[in-house]
Amino acid sequence: AQESRGLGDVYKRQQQAGPVWILSIDREIGRGTVSYVREGLSEAEAEGAQAVVFVLSTPGGYLDSAGAIRNAILDAQIPTIAYVDREAYSAGALLAIACERIHFAPGGVMGAATPVYFEGGKPVEAPEKIVSATRKLFRATAEVRARPPEIAEAMVDRDVAIEGLIESGKLLTLTADEALQWGYSDGEAESLEAVLKAEGLGGAKTCLL
Repeated sequence: AQESRGLGDVYKRQQQAGPVWILSIDREIGRGTVSYVREGLSEAEAEGAQAVVFVLSTPGGYLDSAGAIRNAILDAQIPTIAYVDREAYSAGALLAIACERIHFAPGGVMGAATPVYFEGGKPVEAPEKIVSATRKLFRATAEVRARPPEIAEAMVDRDVAIEGLIESGKLLTLTADEALQWGYSDGEAESLEAVLKAEGLGGAKTCLL
């Protein structure tokens, strides 16, 4: 098997003096998160950052906000890395998939992305039209990053079955080990520092927003 290389090698940026920006998403994803990510990416690019790391520990959030952040990540002019520190559910999974690289903390999980709305204060699965659109959004994002698209679809749609991983009628959530096996992780890392080291960015200055 071909040896995996970190972003510091792939982009040959490790010799530059720019910092690495750290953006933490540790709550529900909404409009405020969109502004936070856009500002962070803009400042990182202005400062000549070597990469941006998204530290994810989120239950998900609003689909429109996640879509806007996904687009901002895909449009970024600097390398993007996701670190699934605890969980990246629902909208959080979309953001992780949008990044060029993904690392998991031990015990990290990602997936369970069927869109829902609230009726009478209770979550109800969205109509097929919304599920289908979300499924294609996840698939398209995975395709951009050369990840198996059917796995992204299985996070959204219970009807997607993948032999050896998930059966029809169940929603996919990947563990750290499963993500590594199925092409949705570039390695397990016990800390943010370990992520940076794995990506060839261990000596870089970090900036927190």
